[in-house]
Amino acid sequence: AEFLNRLTAIVQVDPPGRAELLAMLRLENGPLQTCNRRLAGFGSGLALDQPATIRLLEYALDTKTYCRGLRLLLALAMDQLIFEEVHGTVELGAADVDLLITQGRFQLEAT
Repeated sequence: AEFLNRLTAIVQVDPPGRAELLAMLRLENGPLQTCNRRLAGFGSGLALDQPATIRLLEYALDTKTYCRGLRLLLALAMDQLIFEEVHGTVELGAADVDLLITQGRFQLEAT
């Protein structure tokens, strides 16, 4: 069958802002909770203090990677916790997020 008078549409979606990214980050199926569900199987967890959250959102907005950027940095932190067999919850600060951005890993406190 041939379609006559097809209408072509272009959909433009505005990029998410800080509030939308924060909402995505906090969703039950968002990147932080997804990482924590995976880490729970290893006896570990990941938390962000407020400066770390702000820095993470700034990175995602500045690089225009949005939710993908959030997932990328949290996945790097998750991989490090699994690889180094860290148990318990680790809270990341803004300096840790900066290290994840520049070096792909953060500095774990000596236990």
